[in-house]
Amino acid sequence: MKKNIAFLLVLAIACVTGSESFSQDNHFQPRPNTKRPQRPERGDMAKFKGKKNDRKKPAFILAVLRQKYPDQFKELMALRQSDPKQFREEMKKLTQKLCEERNQQKKELAELVKKYRENPSDDTKKQIMEKLSKQFDERLAVMEKAVDKFSEKLDKMKSKLQKRIDNKNAIVEQRFKDLTMDPVLRW
Repeated sequence: MKKNIAFLLVLAIACVTGSESFSQDNHFQPRPNTKRPQRPERGDMAKFKGKKNDRKKPAFILAVLRQKYPDQFKELMALRQSDPKQFREEMKKLTQKLCEERNQQKKELAELVKKYRENPSDDTKKQIMEKLSKQFDERLAVMEKAVDKFSEKLDKMKSKLQKRIDNKNAIVEQRFKDLTMDPVLRW
């Protein structure tokens, strides 16, 4: 506040005296815009980048639940429509269950890696590779479902685009009528 008043006083003095040196003084220049940069666009694939926060997103959790527990997933979707409060509670429980399973898998893998580092053996390596392969397959299945969903969406968009291309003349004619119609006659 005091800086603003001081700036206005200096500016007023400069205007009255006709001095241009005050207006060229960089000390009183306003600060550049210091807004935070905007986030990059978030598409559905942001759920699969592997960041910790992404795992907490409901869409990611639902995709994992659909793959791991298809029966519970169907019940959950029915519950989502009928009782949203109960749905949220069940989501919390299943999310906790998934986190516990994932933590258990990480712990088992870390123990196997520690064991392998202390005493490398083919048996331990095989166990590690099996666990890593299983984790990879789970992630791949979730991503494949996302790609399928995107391809369905893309097909719908292509269909809509083709309809618009086929009906170009009618659409342009309708737009022309809308633009040139007497405003009194509009709905």
